[in-house]
Amino acid sequence: MNWYKNNISTSSSEGIDLRQELNWILYGRSNPPRSPKGHWVVYRRYDQCSKSEFYSTRTHEGVGGPAYNFTDVLLRTRRVPSRKRADMLTPTKLGADIGDTYNYYFEYTVNPKMGDHIIEIDWPDHSIKPTDILSLTFTCKYLIKRVHDYRLDNGNLQYYIISCDYDEVNY
Repeated sequence: MNWYKNNISTSSSEGIDLRQELNWILYGRSNPPRSPKGHWVVYRRYDQCSKSEFYSTRTHEGVGGPAYNFTDVLLRTRRVPSRKRADMLTPTKLGADIGDTYNYYFEYTVNPKMGDHIIEIDWPDHSIKPTDILSLTFTCKYLIKRVHDYRLDNGNLQYYIISCDYDEVNY
């Protein structure tokens, strides 16, 4: 029982501080040692008020590029495959197809929105933060389909769960 009290963080109210726990999952901690479980991704945030040069007034979408100007931000996240609802045992079988739908976990400060992208990067060591976003190689891009905000004590936001689908558009 004494180990439990010393190793579980609590907020001002009774219970576990989920913000701190998610931070420890993503970045690790030193006392007691816990290695980080998160990895680096690029979060592409679109500005719906600022149309890009690729915006088509006829179709109201991007032609040859994204329709809106964007900002790329390097973030640390945790990704897990989404379960298929039809058969709960199929994803656990050897060689089962997981699919192209994932859930990403972000800290409460990110404020993601539907329609933005999460871009996986080719980076050799995710324990070290990449220094330059422009030099990164993008591997897969996922479109945010749903943003779930997890709230506790008096509606305080703890973290986000983002549901994404693979986006085949290459720009």
